[in-house]
Amino acid sequence: MRLEDSDAIGQTAIVYQCRSSNTWADDMALTATHFPQSNLTYAVLFGCTAEAERNVLSRLSRATEHAFSPLLLPGIFAELERDRMAKVVTETVDAIEGAIFELGTGNPVEGEDLLEEDKIDMRHSRRSAWLNTTFLRNSLRAWKAQLRKMADHVPELASLHRGQLIDGVYGPLKKEEEQKKTDISLDRTGLMIYDRIQALIEEFEDRIQECTMSVEGMTIATQWAQGDTNMDIATATGRDSRQMRSIAMVTMVFLPGTFFATLFSMSFFNWSPDDAQTSVVSSYIWIYFLVTGVFTISTLLLWWYFLSSRRKKYRSCGFATYLLKV
Repeated sequence: MRLEDSDAIGQTAIVYQCRSSNTWADDMALTATHFPQSNLTYAVLFGCTAEAERNVLSRLSRATEHAFSPLLLPGIFAELERDRMAKVVTETVDAIEGAIFELGTGNPVEGEDLLEEDKIDMRHSRRSAWLNTTFLRNSLRAWKAQLRKMADHVPELASLHRGQLIDGVYGPLKKEEEQKKTDISLDRTGLMIYDRIQALIEEFEDRIQECTMSVEGMTIATQWAQGDTNMDIATATGRDSRQMRSIAMVTMVFLPGTFFATLFSMSFFNWSPDDAQTSVVSSYIWIYFLVTGVFTISTLLLWWYFLSSRRKKYRSCGFATYLLKV
């Protein structure tokens, strides 16, 4: 809102310019110019649909004595924006609640039969629902701030019409009684508009709380889903560890028998020696133990070397991260 003094006309005008967010459909813009001396308001409403046009005309037809208020058209614009944002909030909250339900059930999203592309689409829809709700909440907060400015302007407008800010607006053209009646009517209209704007602010606050609750619900549902996933992973890990213990038990049972069966089946042993052969065990059996021992020790040394180098690397990375934090 701004005051303009035109030298050509010789009248002071009050200009209001309102613009709704174009992020969602059916956005509109309003420019209104009010001349206090003649109580005339010239306005243009851009982007007005047929339904919005009928709504505006219906409200103007019922305005009667309040039709001379400069804030009448901005108030109607706020009402139209309230109806539009109510639909947007309902659709957005329904979308994020659907995402929360999918996170809660888990089966339709995390099932093994679901294609990878479908899983990606589900994750994208969840992320989009969260971002849309957060953006909507910020937009509602911005619009609520504008409504507060409009409410703060009501007392200023009352003072303006009494001539405290505009000297000589009414002048001698109006009698004192007519001036008094006009002031009373404008005060009553301003009070009604102020109360309605406060009601709109409270309603927008409820919408903001609804969006906040949905965003926080999405966060809690995500934490619950992660907790359930971690629990499933822990359960599967425990089941795998029990299976590994079973495999280790079977290995410990059959490994000695397998080892000795392999050892005694080698050509180092001659279990049916001839008369000329008096030795059952070959004199070259030490080669087997030597080669086996060397390769076993080499394997253990290599394993220890790589394990120790990896530990040193992790420690150095952790120390570097600590220095960066400090």
